[in-house]
Amino acid sequence: MSELMPEGAIEYWDVATRTYYERREDGTVLSRPYNEAENAQADAQTNRRALVDRVLAASRATADDIAENAVFLTRSEPTYTELLQQVQALTRQSTRQGEELSDLTRLALSRLGSTALVVE
Repeated sequence: MSELMPEGAIEYWDVATRTYYERREDGTVLSRPYNEAENAQADAQTNRRALVDRVLAASRATADDIAENAVFLTRSEPTYTELLQQVQALTRQSTRQGEELSDLTRLALSRLGSTALVVE
């Protein structure tokens, strides 16, 4: 067991090794690997954490995007190079926001079997 089974616990799920433990009335502990449903649930929890982390990172980046775009809009006559840089910045922002929308959709619909961009 990667962690000690808590004293007095009757059941214990070891996430690190994906092993289920059960304490019998006589004090002996039986173990078995996670079954299909338990593995799916563990995968979903891992995917949810990853999606939440990505959404939070994208949200922080959005504040920077807004500030950068506001600076660009103050330029009365941007140069050709500045225009190209702004198009590149907007393209990166659009891509990140699309990924964020996909992640938010997965979270809202509880489609946690994957972290892929396409939500099935």
